[in-house]
Amino acid sequence: MDNIDYFNISKMAHGALIEQFDAEFEKVLENISDPNTSDKAARTIQITFKIKPNKKRNSASIDFQTKSKLAPADPLTTEIFIGKDSNGRLVAEEYTGGIPGQMSIEDIETETDNDKVTMLNKNVK
Repeated sequence: MDNIDYFNISKMAHGALIEQFDAEFEKVLENISDPNTSDKAARTIQITFKIKPNKKRNSASIDFQTKSKLAPADPLTTEIFIGKDSNGRLVAEEYTGGIPGQMSIEDIETETDNDKVTMLNKNVK
């Protein structure tokens, strides 16, 4: 087998294999740098070649594909309150730290045309 001249896979399909690998590698790097994914999960890139010879065995077609396996986003949790509105329909609202139904100071608009309303500064310490 020492007398076989192999072609360079980096030049396959005018460099398309390397372009596919580069695209998958970029996905892996983006996934690694995403703080919402595990820093412990391994990422993989798979290159698959499917080689089919013709009947005379003097040529073959080569299909190739690259694909990556990325770490999924870490699971997130939130809480919701479930109740009924005044019409009896079920409603759900995400719990954001306040008492259900109570307004937060952040919910109050800070701009007004009414000169009889004194606006409070939220940043006072």
